Amino acid sequence: MCGKRGEVMQAPCIRIKMLGEFQVTVNGAVVGDSTRSNQIWNLLQYLVAFRHKVITQEELIDAMWEDGTGDPVGALKNRVYRIRNLFAQTGVPGARDVIRFSAGSYCWNNGLPCEVDAEQFEALCEKAA
Repeated sequence: MCGKRGEVMQAPCIRIKMLGEFQVTVNGAVVGDSTRSNQIWNLLQYLVAFRHKVITQEELIDAMWEDGTGDPVGALKNRVYRIRNLFAQTGVPGARDVIRFSAGSYCWNNGLPCEVDAEQFEALCEKAA
């Protein structure tokens, strides 16, 4: 979990807004690019939505490339590279490891302090029930 405002934190706090317009902030700074490529953000949203799961490269390709044309493996690697660069530009230490790759699978690095509004909403709904 991320600390409250004004607290000194050991690691950067990543806040992810999934409800409404997708947005990622790190210690208050918006992670973004000037092109706002939907392909990059769609991949990031997918990885965050399934952040407690390891997703095979094939699953990601099936989810992200419906037509199967071109070089989806190369395109996937490029998108992951671009996402990591966006986090690095925001000053996230270890940004190259924000998305992990191992044994042909990708996953969000859950070792980073992260808050996802959709998860907070689900927890509050469960608590209210």
